[in-house]
Amino acid sequence: MDAALEGYVQGGDPEELLQAAGKVIECNLPLAPEHVELVSALTAESIEIETYSDAAHAIRRWFAAMREPGARH
Repeated sequence: MDAALEGYVQGGDPEELLQAAGKVIECNLPLAPEHVELVSALTAESIEIETYSDAAHAIRRWFAAMREPGARH
């Protein structure tokens, strides 16, 4: 997940990030502070992101919202 997140921010494949999020959706390990900041900035989530699971849910919601008609990327 960490590598996919960093790769996406640097222009990587969005599908890799979405797949990585799916793999950690049940992981309650703490997310590194720098990755918390990346996910928060990327998704504009107003919830507190503390774990890989929190981040995965935020990323999946963000991708779903981006697929909606009229969504701004």
